Amino acid sequence: MIVWGIYFRDTTPREYPAVTPEEIKALPDFRGAGILEEHSGSVGPLTARMAPVIIVYFCSGWTLWLY
Repeated sequence: MIVWGIYFRDTTPREYPAVTPEEIKALPDFRGAGILEEHSGSVGPLTARMAPVIIVYFCSGWTLWLY
């Protein structure tokens, strides 16, 4: 747990010593962690995209439970 906490942290690639200056120049600007794009909050488009997955998962679960 301690090793994981030290190794996996929310940092930018610019802070890693293995990243070369050429790679840093090629990176896009870092806007900071926790900044999210604003969304309208509508669940309609998400539901439409997820409907096939939901149906297949439901049918698969029902079949596995039945048999």
